[in-house]
Amino acid sequence: MILAFVVVFCLLLPWLVASAEGVFAMNAYNGAAPAGAVGVTLYFTWAELNPSQGVYTWGSIEAQLTLAASSGYPASVMIVPSLSGWYDIDGDGVTEGMYKDCSPAYAGPSRTVPLAGKIMQLPAYDSASWRSALQMFSRAFATRYDGDPRITNITVGLGLDGESHAYKSDYRVYVDRQLGTAYTAAFEKHCKELLTVYAQAFKRTPLFAACNPGGQAFRRELIDNYLILTGIGYKNAGLQIDDPTAWGPGTNTTSGGNYGLWAPMRDLQGVVPLWVESTTGLCTAESVYWALRAAMSWRPAGIDLHKEWFDANPDAIAWANSYLASPERGVWVVFRDREYGAYDPSIPGTSTMYLSGWPDDFTWGIERTSDAPRVLRASLPAECRGQIEGRQARVFDKGLALCVADPITLGTKLRVRVCYLDRQATFGLTIGGQRFELGGEGTRMFQWAELDVVAPARWDGVVSFDGGGTLHMVEILRSGAGPAEVTPTSTMTATPTPTFTATATPTVTYTPSPTETRRPCWSPLPLSWAERWGIRDTASLGLYRIEEYLDWNNDATLIWGNEEQLGTPLSAAFEFTSDAGTPLQCRAFANGIIVVDGAALPEECKNWVAIGWDGEAR
Repeated sequence: MILAFVVVFCLLLPWLVASAEGVFAMNAYNGAAPAGAVGVTLYFTWAELNPSQGVYTWGSIEAQLTLAASSGYPASVMIVPSLSGWYDIDGDGVTEGMYKDCSPAYAGPSRTVPLAGKIMQLPAYDSASWRSALQMFSRAFATRYDGDPRITNITVGLGLDGESHAYKSDYRVYVDRQLGTAYTAAFEKHCKELLTVYAQAFKRTPLFAACNPGGQAFRRELIDNYLILTGIGYKNAGLQIDDPTAWGPGTNTTSGGNYGLWAPMRDLQGVVPLWVESTTGLCTAESVYWALRAAMSWRPAGIDLHKEWFDANPDAIAWANSYLASPERGVWVVFRDREYGAYDPSIPGTSTMYLSGWPDDFTWGIERTSDAPRVLRASLPAECRGQIEGRQARVFDKGLALCVADPITLGTKLRVRVCYLDRQATFGLTIGGQRFELGGEGTRMFQWAELDVVAPARWDGVVSFDGGGTLHMVEILRSGAGPAEVTPTSTMTATPTPTFTATATPTVTYTPSPTETRRPCWSPLPLSWAERWGIRDTASLGLYRIEEYLDWNNDATLIWGNEEQLGTPLSAAFEFTSDAGTPLQCRAFANGIIVVDGAALPEECKNWVAIGWDGEAR
């Protein structure tokens, strides 16, 4: 019955394809947003808007919508039933609560799960009356705000922080032990019911749902049977430079296989509207630059960013906004490839799922049609390794060809921007029958060239380079569409992270060897709560700065990260000094951080500990 309804309902939706919006600032209340934001994303809890059954207090949301509108910001809104973080849940001044149930008291008591001396507080997803109460509130919310001109879109708040999981997957064993496996099954039932209610109730305001966590099979079921069939947009809350689980061989329309974190961005373009949200703990000028290039290649309607992203790289924000506001302003390609190889479960130490980073170039309306090997920072001249553009590039020695998908939309008056590695030798660029020479100054740094070109009326869209060179990006703007970001000079560098030093070699390999046999004298390393969080925060600053070559036989951080099944390495090894002054060798992995006593001599046994990203010792 549900599927029959949503097929018919989909045909009636006026907002199946949402218009482009821009870059929104998350948690930007009181009409204040950082420079560069064109909208704000506002979050409210169910309890504050519906304190008792049938009673709705819209004052807080009304105030925020009015303030945002008076400042010229459209708002994206989400009502959440549960929040992550640390809370004093019993009012005694002690922070003992991990997660906070944001449902009103009348809906039913919270579910509690003890965990390492803390308490995980969860909503009563397993209660039919709780689910009915939230659905009744959601209909009232739609009655009041569907079509409100102050709201540009609404994200369906499903679970923890509004996403499609009740808790982080690391804690499944604790939840099952305390509440039984039926609790998670009930949460999945709740998600399906709530998506159906929102699809029925909202007929004018565009909807999105953050269906990225929650397990591959469940994520695919929500996308296939609810988002696609209702036209609800897909929101991916995992924006960063690259991710080791970004890509899998499975698709959202077939059974079997693995479905990567970013795979829906590949499969849903042109099917439902897409929206992207930044991750936390990763914010430098370089990370913002590269993450936004990734985001824009997915053709989103809009992007939510944490406030610190706006200060880190305003130019990159302006560039993304220019294409979100005017998708036809130009075409571009960033030359790169996945930062994580394809993982094979038959190889010890690699992922148990056959997943990888995001493959190939980032593109917008133009494709590379000839082969050119990817080069990473460590293989480039020392002079350019500190540049943002020097993270990745492609090198060619016998020319390179590109093709614009629809050259007619660009017109004949073009502004061509090329970011290339300047060497002593020059190379040629031909577009619209005109040839230009680039390079020759020998600075050994990435530089941008801007060229004005008048193309023939029937230009075929082919862009060709001759000779040999190294390219980071090519952008072609139509007449009148000037560059949205300041053209970088050779001095544009990434925000430094001095605690991380990558040791690079010319060889690019990712072949883990069997782990070292555990020696009896190795034992857990005691660390205080403050030390664990200090290590966790330091690790987050160095994410995605990793050596090209990893010594799986001799590097203790790799040996123990592998032994503890922490997944893919995400950072280079770094040193952290304990409260007692002991140097600790650390490395970040997908599932946690390994910490090894660095004071012991090489032939001695080293104490160690694994820390989860929540700061808890494993």
